[in-house]
Amino acid sequence: MRCLALALTVLGLLLPIGLAASANAAPLVPDSSFSGDGRATIAVADYNLAALAVAIAPDGKIVVAGEGTSRTGSPADWAIAVARFLPDGTPDPSFGADGLVVTQTSTLGGPPLARKSGATGVVVLPDRRIVIAGYTTSPEGFSFRADLQVVRYTESGELDTTFGEGDGMAIAPFTERAYGIGLALGPGGTLVTVGQLQADGSSTGWGVARFTAAGVPDATFSGDGVDVVDVHPNEYETVEAVAVQQDGSIVAAGWSLMDESDHDPVVVLTRHDTHGALDPQFDADGRAIIDGIADAAAFAVAIEPDGKIVVGGFASSNSMVVRLTAGGALDTAFGTGGVTTTGPALGRIEGLAIGAGGTIFTGGWTHKGPMLGASDMFAGRVLPGGQADGVFSFAFGTSADAYAIAIQGDGRPVLAGRSYDGNAALRTDFGVMRLVEGSDSGSGGSSPTGPGTTTTSPCVSVNACPQPPLPSLTALPAFTQLVKLPSTKKCVSRRKFSIRLRVPTRSKVVEAVVKVNGKRVAVRRGNRLRSTVDLRSLPKGRFRVQVVLKLADGRKIRDTRRYRTCTPKRRRAR
Repeated sequence: MRCLALALTVLGLLLPIGLAASANAAPLVPDSSFSGDGRATIAVADYNLAALAVAIAPDGKIVVAGEGTSRTGSPADWAIAVARFLPDGTPDPSFGADGLVVTQTSTLGGPPLARKSGATGVVVLPDRRIVIAGYTTSPEGFSFRADLQVVRYTESGELDTTFGEGDGMAIAPFTERAYGIGLALGPGGTLVTVGQLQADGSSTGWGVARFTAAGVPDATFSGDGVDVVDVHPNEYETVEAVAVQQDGSIVAAGWSLMDESDHDPVVVLTRHDTHGALDPQFDADGRAIIDGIADAAAFAVAIEPDGKIVVGGFASSNSMVVRLTAGGALDTAFGTGGVTTTGPALGRIEGLAIGAGGTIFTGGWTHKGPMLGASDMFAGRVLPGGQADGVFSFAFGTSADAYAIAIQGDGRPVLAGRSYDGNAALRTDFGVMRLVEGSDSGSGGSSPTGPGTTTTSPCVSVNACPQPPLPSLTALPAFTQLVKLPSTKKCVSRRKFSIRLRVPTRSKVVEAVVKVNGKRVAVRRGNRLRSTVDLRSLPKGRFRVQVVLKLADGRKIRDTRRYRTCTPKRRRAR
């Protein structure tokens, strides 16, 4: 069979693990020492719950965080939901109300605007206090604004009034709407998160924020604690995950639609140094755009001990894991040219975690065969060299989705997400699974819907699940070999200038797009492609020219140049 899937995650984690890093290792099965059958839930009548992040506390307790959608009122409010489980899977009675805390931080007054707040990342501090990152909303004129937010709780689940502005909360000072995604610990207990930025409903880039351990925007990071990255101006881009290197550098991963007309995303990563500046040691300008993989996006990122960067995402409807060198180039020692495709079929990776031995664990959900409306959780393995080493799916009630994965200190993976047990009210609950290496017989127990529903994918080893062919990753021709642009060293005094696109026979260009300050200009075809830029319609000062060439194999070559117009010389009065 051919294994194919999409991929999405909130946060990649680097934790020690003891599972074997060899092909044909024992399958992963539900851990019967965890809540009897490897599955644990927390439910509340007033909310639909979904866990979007998971972390392991120093004492082995499992903390999950996500969103609670109100089941009453219209429009429905969203709130932050945090739960803690004991190591045996029992909801922790010493945390909140029976193991669950629901916090509404939005200050919107209600209809017609729903109050919205939620958590997308979580860390547990050494003193067992819990920090979440996410978003909140507040009034702004006749509309609302959204802010990237971090919230700290005490060990018992109360808002920690020693954090932030004295209420346990802190806001990142972005000027745009900002939706926080993911959370990681930085040096000195700093808190690092990233956010999707929006203005007028459209993406304006992504933001990186760092807070001090006390919950104050860190002034040593870019001056005010935040930095904005516009990877490709006037194109849609979104950040999906964040990780912190051992030296404190911050890696953010996501994707961008370089040309919204064909909806062909590319993987994008950025790296900031400890002061908030883009790191020139990372792919020359702090931005790595993986053009060599067609129709691809990144949704998870984690850092290996040697500084290599592991990314989870999808490429041409196949889930994939990519490894980059510390300098931002594809690591050709991993998989095929730095890329490995994984399973399962009709599934989607949502989380990524790396073991100390280099084994990569993925988690997510997969459709139940022809029942496209129902799904199961799954976990997968990829060996340090990039070979796929199994995908294992598990029933959890009538339907379940995993959105995050973490690894305990003893090497057992933990999946977190949501589950639906078939209740007539259509309520979804926090769902957590703990896995262990073993056989399929007995150790997983029966699911809440009956025995025999725990299944494993046929892709138990590399040989059982051949990888589908990847796009060719041969070297792309240099941009300057194909496109001739005026020099950017001097100002432009002409009213017009031409862009000439040379097309070597070995590099078939099937489409060329030229934009000036984000507006598309005509491209004339012939033996050579030409485009004329009319400066008379542009305001005086600086302007930007972007050229994107699409090759026959689906890959793209692009570059952006910034020019300035010359200031007219004044004639001397006679």
